[in-house]
Order: sequence, then structure tokens, then C-alpha cells
Amino acid sequence: MKIKLGFIILFCVFTVSLTAQQARSDSIVRVGACETPGITWGVFVQDSFAYVADRSYLTIVNISVQTSPSIIGTISHPAYIAPLGLCVRDTIAYLNCHLLSRFSDVSIADPINPYLLGWCSIYSGVGQEAKGICLRNNLAYVTTGSTGFKIINILFPSSPTVIDSFQTSGISVDLYVDDTIAYIADLDSLLILNVADSTNTCRIGTVDMPNSCYDVFVVDTFAYAVCLSNFGTDGTLQIVNVSDPAAPFIINSVTMNGDPLAVCV
Repeated sequence: MKIKLGFIILFCVFTVSLTAQQARSDSIVRVGACETPGITWGVFVQDSFAYVADRSYLTIVNISVQTSPSIIGTISHPAYIAPLGLCVRDTIAYLNCHLLSRFSDVSIADPINPYLLGWCSIYSGVGQEAKGICLRNNLAYVTTGSTGFKIINILFPSSPTVIDSFQTSGISVDLYVDDTIAYIADLDSLLILNVADSTNTCRIGTVDMPNSCYDVFVVDTFAYAVCLSNFGTDGTLQIVNVSDPAAPFIINSVTMNGDPLAVCV
């Protein structure tokens, strides 16, 4: 279920303390934090747990008490687990381990003792660190950097299988899948793909981005794409009209005081 709150939440690069902040009526403030063993690159929340793509670890955090979150489980493996992005469904966490050219899935039925279920190779090439992963039915959609985009059959968690690949023109970093359309943050552009036939992905449209497009989120007929800056202080949020997927166009943008790496609307 998607809940629209009228906010655009951006993840930017800042240095912060782990202490709570005083509540303010004009801003979002931190109420709690905990230190993870790796470098946090992505997070997925399900029930009272936050699942963290911690680069060298999958880290599981109990967030039932928001002011004092605590780590309850971790898993790492030098060959199979080094997630930059993840999605969780029920008792399985699905990981985009771009740095290892792996897609892995992990049982989180017991969050204190997660364990590897299966994996498959997703040759990721070189370039930006891809983190995108979305789930739909028995399929996982994964960005793989300079080698584009892959669709993986996850019906059998012990043996996930790549069933389609699509070479994008740029470097695919992240994505958003809405029904039969995939929106790819392809670094130099926002790319729109038709994934109705999961074994035959095809291009629908594209729109150039002013800087490095790092993430995208779609609501109704608008795509919200975040772009890194050239100098680290003036990243942007681009709002794209995608009512006609074959001819998307930018309708507005805003400059950020930092470099946004992710967006959620």
C-alpha cells in the first residue's frame, strides 16, 4: 500500500549526530538513531523493523521504540551479500548486491538470525553504484549500472533466475516500477521501459536530465527524479510529466542545498 502525504522526502548526504533533535513545527526532525556496522545505502521498513542495505551487511533494526532503535540481526558474506538496495516482502529480503554482481535473497523469518536462501549472477559492469530493486508478483526488477536493467524470476527463492536484460544508453542507478512500466534513473536521462512482457523489455521514451539522475519515484502522471550536482552543493529535484510515456518532459525543478540520493513521495 502506498500512502501519499503531500511530502517529498529526499535523502541527501549530510554529517549528523545520533542524538534526537528538539521538535519544530516548521521542519522534519530526527527522533532517534543508531549506528550500523556498515555504510547505510538504503532502507526498507516493514512492521516494526527497518532492513538496512549496509554495503557489507544486511542489518536489521528494531524500530518499535522510535526514540531508541536497536540492531537485532546482521548477515554478511564476501561473495553473496553486500547490498546497496533492497526490498522486503513477508519473510524474505531481496538484495541488489551490485558491488558483487549478485542478486541475493535472505530469509528474515527470524530477524535475529537471517540466512542466505539463494542468489544469481547479475553482471553489473562498472560505473555508478546501482541500488535499484522493485518487486512485482514473482519478479524482481534490478538496475545493474553500465549493463542496464534485469528482470529476475523469484518464484523459487533458492534459485532466482535472470529472465531478461535490457542495455540502457546510460548507467542505470535506480528505478520505479508501476504496473507494466519501469522508470529508470539512467544517470544522464530518465528512461521509460515497457515490461508487460517480462522476457522482452522494450523502450518507450526518455527525457534528458540536467545532471546525474540517481533516483525516481512516480505518482499518477508525474515522475520525481533527483539529480546530483557537479559540485556537491546544488543537486536538483526534477518533476517530469509522464502522462504520455513515449514523450515525457520536465515541467519544473528545484535546487537543493545538498546532493539528493533518493526520493519518496
